[in-house]
Amino acid sequence: RGKQMELPITITNPQTEVMIDVNALVDTGSTGSCINTNFVHRHGLTTTKFEEPIEVFNADGTNNEHGHILEYVRLPVTIGDHKEVLMLLVTQLG
Repeated sequence: RGKQMELPITITNPQTEVMIDVNALVDTGSTGSCINTNFVHRHGLTTTKFEEPIEVFNADGTNNEHGHILEYVRLPVTIGDHKEVLMLLVTQLG
């Protein structure tokens, strides 16, 4: 296992009110918050399409092999006692 930092969080599916406990990967170099495509499909989360695709670049500046980000989800997230709704970009994560 690498030296990544993970944080236990709870995501709530707004349509079903089902609470999902997961470990979120903290990426201090990222310019946005992302969620894995497979996770979105597995949990039946509703997505919203962007009007224009968003280009995805790797840390070394190259284009991400999984292509552009086309959609996002808005999800209630709980971290300890803190709760907020996050906009998460849907993409295929490594």
